[in-house]
Amino acid sequence: MRARGMGVLAAAALLTGLAAGPAVASTEPVLHLPTIYLGSEHIPLNVVCPEQDWQPVRSTLFTEPVRLASYPANPTWGFGTGYLAKGLTAGSTHAVSFGCGAVSRTLRVTVQPPETIGQARLQVSPSAGRVGDKVKVVRTCYKANKPNTVPVSAALEPMTHWTGTASEQTFETKVRAGVKPGRYQVSFRCGGTGRTVFFIVEAPPGQQPPPPVNGGQVRIKPVGGVETGGGEPA
Repeated sequence: MRARGMGVLAAAALLTGLAAGPAVASTEPVLHLPTIYLGSEHIPLNVVCPEQDWQPVRSTLFTEPVRLASYPANPTWGFGTGYLAKGLTAGSTHAVSFGCGAVSRTLRVTVQPPETIGQARLQVSPSAGRVGDKVKVVRTCYKANKPNTVPVSAALEPMTHWTGTASEQTFETKVRAGVKPGRYQVSFRCGGTGRTVFFIVEAPPGQQPPPPVNGGQVRIKPVGGVETGGGEPA
């Protein structure tokens, strides 16, 4: 009779969702998150959860909660892609919440300044010309850098097409119509590094240059971009 009573109690426990034995604690989740650099668009992440019951990863870092999924090769690892929100700033700290089953955890992550992968260099050839002259601009910046901007200058036409490799790109452009003689910046940004060189727009043939000053040097008034120094790359 006692054995029968114990069997009834066990059956009742199963029907009501109660555990007949000691409760088993949920697995402690482990989050793998790469360093987040300002300028990145998205990052891969994963959470280890042997129970395969992942909570979405939530943070103001991301445009929306990151849902995770596993693959046959690693069934206990949940993988996802976090798309980074606009307006993040270097040095800002954000809470990241994640979990496995009923266990939730939170850690804090700081956004790092942009990094620069490889070399960053800018070359302009020739370094001077007149309206309509062709100019070649060479940008050295590995394509994985974020940002990786197109060179710009108030003296040159927009640079929309390039040829080259993943590390070095060549832009063909011209001196912009209507631009006045002077010394102009040509600039771009490669990851956490900015580069600036200078291009001189020469006066048309027959036009008198500005009067010489201080031992024969020609005074060239900056037009457009603000000068930051000599003619060497910044």
